[in-house]
Amino acid sequence: MSYLRLLINPDDDAAFLRVVNVPRREIGPRTLEQLSHYARARNVSLFKSLGDMGAETHVTEKGLDRLRRFAHWVDATCERLHGEDPIPVIKQLFTDIEYEEWLHQHSGTPKQAERRMENIWYLVESIQRMLDDGKGTADELGIEDAITKLILRDMMEQREEDDDSDKVQLLTLHASKGLEFPHVFIMGLEEEILPHRSSIEEGNIEEERRLMYVGITRPGKP
Repeated sequence: MSYLRLLINPDDDAAFLRVVNVPRREIGPRTLEQLSHYARARNVSLFKSLGDMGAETHVTEKGLDRLRRFAHWVDATCERLHGEDPIPVIKQLFTDIEYEEWLHQHSGTPKQAERRMENIWYLVESIQRMLDDGKGTADELGIEDAITKLILRDMMEQREEDDDSDKVQLLTLHASKGLEFPHVFIMGLEEEILPHRSSIEEGNIEEERRLMYVGITRPGKP
């Protein structure tokens, strides 16, 4: 699902981080941390920051090369998604990344891997049905609309599956923007973490101050 999210919105940082190393592309956490610092300083998405010349001074050469190869593949797949029959393009996506092989390597049993791959094909079939159902009518959907509808349905199903028991939800300050919770605990609130060491050294703590404000205003309104 995250691959589809990234294809219709390359600026989706959460989707980018979810898929950039699945299957593994030898892109380590240090490389992603360097890219995140640069993107945050530029106030652009992770994907968009890869096109900046300035990224070369913040991310290691080898790591940046791997990230840009991934970005090039995403761009090419996006172009095909909108210029060709989208269903074969989506199917080819999973072939390109050797997703079935990855599932067999990371599943407990071959049967489990097969079930997970069946879920993928069911997802593709769902998109195909949505595209077919509206053909030639006022309700005809484009590929972006179909994927967006599928994402929303998935989110609603997950919400319905959640129970009412007490839980702790861990997320970054960036991701908490626009959300509200009954109680909020800000972890790692110490020097060189918030504000981050790199921001202190660069004399740029305004963004960190903004993030702190986001964090302390997350509790729900009475």
